[in-house]
Amino acid sequence: MGVALFVLILGGFLGVVMKTGALNAGITAVAKKPNGKETWMIPVLMFLISLGGTTYGMAEETIAFYALVTSTMVAAGFDSLTAASTILLGSTAGVLGSTVNPFSISASVAALNTAGIETNQTVIILVGGLSWILCYIVGVTFVLRYAHKVKGNKAASLLTAEEWAEVEKEYGGEKKPEADSVFTLRQKIVMVLFGLSFVVMIVGMVPWSSFGIHLLTTPAF
Repeated sequence: MGVALFVLILGGFLGVVMKTGALNAGITAVAKKPNGKETWMIPVLMFLISLGGTTYGMAEETIAFYALVTSTMVAAGFDSLTAASTILLGSTAGVLGSTVNPFSISASVAALNTAGIETNQTVIILVGGLSWILCYIVGVTFVLRYAHKVKGNKAASLLTAEEWAEVEKEYGGEKKPEADSVFTLRQKIVMVLFGLSFVVMIVGMVPWSSFGIHLLTTPAF
């Protein structure tokens, strides 16, 4: 019941944020930062996406980012596979290394506790965190190596000539309105509130008592 309610609330929250265009504008702003060092947007985007994966299981929610990130990557000289790998491997690294992900960690712990099996959430978070970082490093290394090859030589791309033509037609040329969008003050405020909301969510999900911290727990009377 708790997970189902969380899904409904989180889905509605993300829907409102997506409607403002703040997430798309935020990703575009991150992509514009390198200024000649476009390759750096790959580890940055992968880290942000993997952070969402390890904390709240961000996976299917990334579908909305594919068109935007692909447009940005193609404009930077990469191919669509680079964009897809950045998003897919980023979210996968986070979900595989779940720390406080309610869909895998909290649900599993609750099921084990119901069955009478005690769990040590401190160990779960530490192992999850280590897995997340290791998977992230492997994923970033793989994508960067491929991106460098494609950046220097399009023939190194795994795309066929026909697929390249389709990518250029869909995301190249003058069809890049989202990439030139402005990150407005209103959208910045939305992103700040978005970030703070997830900080509160993550803090609330961490089993602080397992670490010997009882400041955030309600004393029993």
